[in-house]
Amino acid sequence: MLLSFALPFLWALSTGLVWDLGKRLPGSVSDTSIAFPSGAPLIAIVIAAWLVGFLALQRRLRGERRAVWLAGAVAVAAFCACFTWQFGSAEWNPWPEPGSVNLFPLRFAAALAMAALGSAFGAAYLTPRPAAAPAA
Repeated sequence: MLLSFALPFLWALSTGLVWDLGKRLPGSVSDTSIAFPSGAPLIAIVIAAWLVGFLALQRRLRGERRAVWLAGAVAVAAFCACFTWQFGSAEWNPWPEPGSVNLFPLRFAAALAMAALGSAFGAAYLTPRPAAAPAA
């Protein structure tokens, strides 16, 4: 289940797809993507935060799906805090200056959407199902 969250989230944060689309915007365009070696600590933080969140929440919550969703929220919160600490809060501003566009908020929104979908599909597929009643 970790992979169903982490792979889409980290892929969207590191791929050039958003940058390729954003280069077509008029004016000055900037973007921050997660890449090696500077992004390795952020990748490790996302994975570690998800694992710690899931292991801690799995015992306290009734369903694994809730634990998966909340572990994803813990991982995103840890990423946001560490990203802001590493790159600064200005990276979250979509319009840092007049005539300038920052693509990172769009990249982050795409990463959240992809991670939520991947996590939902992973949880639905991997969650144990109740045994079917025998046919009479």
